[in-house]
Parts: sequence; structure tokens; C-alpha cells
Amino acid sequence: WFATEENLRATQAAEAIVDSPGSALNPLVIIGPSESGRSHLLHALAQGVLRRQEGGVFLLGAADLVSLERLPEGWQEALAHARLFAVDDVHMVADQPEVASMLGMMVDYALNMGVHVVLTSMIEPHRWPASRLWDLIKNAASVNLFSPKPTSLVLFARKLALQRSLMLDDGQLASIVLHNEASWRATKANFDMVALAIESGQELLDGDDVASVLSGELIKSQRPRPAVEREQVSDIATRLIAEASDVVYSDHKIGGIELHSTLPTIGEDDYEPPQFDTEAMARNAESRHTAYMRTALEDIDPSLPSVLALHEREEHLVARTGRIEERDYSTAADILTDLDESIDAKIGAFESEFTEQGVRLGQLEQKMIQLAEQTSEASIEELIQIADDLRRLEEELVEIDPEREPLPPFEEDVEKKRRTVGRRKKKPVADPQEALDSYVPEGEWDVDAANIDMMDLLEDEPVRKITLSTISPATITPLGEEE
Repeated sequence: WFATEENLRATQAAEAIVDSPGSALNPLVIIGPSESGRSHLLHALAQGVLRRQEGGVFLLGAADLVSLERLPEGWQEALAHARLFAVDDVHMVADQPEVASMLGMMVDYALNMGVHVVLTSMIEPHRWPASRLWDLIKNAASVNLFSPKPTSLVLFARKLALQRSLMLDDGQLASIVLHNEASWRATKANFDMVALAIESGQELLDGDDVASVLSGELIKSQRPRPAVEREQVSDIATRLIAEASDVVYSDHKIGGIELHSTLPTIGEDDYEPPQFDTEAMARNAESRHTAYMRTALEDIDPSLPSVLALHEREEHLVARTGRIEERDYSTAADILTDLDESIDAKIGAFESEFTEQGVRLGQLEQKMIQLAEQTSEASIEELIQIADDLRRLEEELVEIDPEREPLPPFEEDVEKKRRTVGRRKKKPVADPQEALDSYVPEGEWDVDAANIDMMDLLEDEPVRKITLSTISPATITPLGEEE
């Protein structure tokens, strides 16, 4: 598919359908005369939707619908799982009531199921006879295709020449386009004939040679030329002298004038023929040909991008690398500037964070040194406070280094049971020696052996005695009265 100004709007509509089938432009009618590319565009659109692999694609032509007597079995289930329903040359069946009615049923069902419907016709829908199909399509979106202009066909022929690496000038391309009726198919057929002649070894120098090839005539280089009779130089000189002598008269010399001429003596010279390097000449010719091809390609107007281009799947697999064009300099500069600023911001944030953490580590180191100096002369309460401070320092170190494992949490104190009033049962007295061997004191070992006897550790706690008393009300004597 080759996009030109005559089919630009239709190409854009087809690209929109391929990008998101079933959403916008549903249904769509493509209207155009013969040789405008209606069927070609419809097939390209169907192939584009099929490559999405999102569902089936059904493409029907007028030949499939003319002889249709009834709808085939299972058509509803088939359309329900389809992605596109396309019908070519609808104008050929629009005037047949039965076929138009059945086609209208299929189009109606497809629209209700969210299937995209695309139709092509040579006649506008409002000019169709009244039918169910006409009722559904008369207000549908439509795009027009126009017959290509000669200038568009010349661009098309140039694209074909570039694809086959053929160098044709504008005169030769114009001869290809204007030889027959200006149309896509005629241009393609004429170009194939010219390409065949060039690839077979014929030299086409101008547009007349191209016209001769297309007309089946011989080109100038192949036409027979009359043989030229060659004479020797001495014969030509004798004839010229005789003709000159016939017109010369003299009254002094009887018998005419005789002409005598001596040949000049040509000596030896120091001329030497140049020595040609065939390999260097071949390399230079190849480089000149490459430069000419590059210049010719740059002069060609770039074709409009299209999702319907030939070999689209292969083009996506090719990595296109090259130098940035001049028109993209500003865009590339903006992108690189944004990248540079973002990289500088990231590096600056990392440096500031690194500096902040370094200062924080220095402060923690000073605190740890101070706690270490206080440990030697600290009391029990101060040691407990130092342990708490060390734990807080450890938590700060964990915040700085996430990979550092945190300290285990403190174990909660076991809740002590409240004692109840009553007598304790007297425990049996064990052997003092066994009790000493198995006794492990609780808490810290701050026992002064000079004041405590080891036997005192085995004595039971004294029994608590409870004294009961009676509370009686007291009589208060008023002031001023005697007892």
C-alpha cells in the first residue's frame, strides 16, 4: 500500500481501525471509483487486524454473496468470536433485496456483538435501494478514495525502482506512468516490463527508450544502421587534389599546375601511455555510485508512515540505527539535557545522604567513646542507663545500615503472684550438705561471707503471726459537762 494525497484520509481511517478494532468508525464504508485501490486497502486492513491475533477475520466479496440463497449454518457463532467483518463491492448486491436483507442481518448481528464492520462500494449508501442493509449503513462513517494523479503515480514508480535498485530519471518514470491509462495497476505492469528489460541487459538512456520497450519496438541502440564505406587516406587525398586542380588555371605554365608536397618527418617523442589501476577505478566507481544513491534517496519525499506498509512484520525486527537528522537536534538536546539534570540530581542526593550518614556515624562514635569511659566507675543504675543508651545507638546504626540485624526485643517481666494470707507448709529439712551442693542463689552474687553463715541460708522464713483485735465505738463527752 502506497499512501498519497488521494488516499490519505482512507489510509488514516484504516490505521485507526487496525490500532483499535471495534471502537471508533464502526461501521465504515470506503467509497471510490474503479482502479482507486478499494479492494487493496480492504485486504491490507484485514491483514493488519489478523496480525493482532485477537480473533477471526471474515472477508466476503460480491461473488460470494450474489449466489447466496440462505445464510450458512453457524454464522452467528462464527461472527461472535470474530474481530473484523469486511465485505467488498457491496454496491453489486445492494440492489438485490434478498441478498441485501441477509447481509443486513449479518451486519446487524456483528455490530451488536462488537465486531468491526468495513464495507467498500462504488456508490454512496444513500443511493442504494431501501433494504435492511441500507437502513444500517446509510448514516455510517464513510471515506472517499480518488483516482491517483500522474504525480502520485510517478512517486509510486520511483518507490518501485528504489526497491529493485534501479536508477530511472523523471523522464523515464513519466513514460512509464503515461504510456497507458494512468492507474495503479498499469503503472505496476509498465514498470515490471521496463525492469525486465534493464535486468536483461538493455541500456535505456531516456524516456524514448522506455516508450519503445513498452510499445514492443527496438530501442535506438538496437536499430540497424547503414554501413559506412571507408576509404583510405591516400585515395581521399588524391581525390581532393584532383578536384582542386581542376579549378586552377595559369597563363604562364602550359599544361597546368603540378602540386608537390612532402610528408612531414615525425620524430620520436617521450609520450608514455598512462598506467590505469583497474581495482582503484572500480572502488572509486562504487563509492561514486553509493554517493549518488544516497543523494537520490535524500531528494525523494519521505512516504507517510502506515501500518499497512509491505513487510511490516519484518521491519519491526530490524534495528534502525543512524545519525540524528538535523530536524531532530532540538528534541535530542532536550532529552539529553533532562537526562543530565536527572543524573546530576541523583548523584547530588546520594552525596548529600552519604555526607549526612558520615556525620551521624561520627556522632555515634563519640557517644560510644563517652559511654565506654563512664563504664569503669559507674554504679549499677548507671550501667543500666549505659546499656539503654547502647541499645538506642544500635537502633540508630540499624537505621543507617538496613542490612544490619536489629537487636532482639527485651523479654517482659514475669508477673508475680500475690501472696494470700495463711500458714505456709513447712518444707522438710534436707541434708545441709546436699542443699549446699544444689543451691543456686537468685540475682547477683553480692553476699558477704563474713556476716552470713551458710547455715542461715537453709532456715525457713519466720512464720507470720496474725493478731486479731476488736474495734469498739468511742463515747465523746460534750465540752463543759462533768463526768
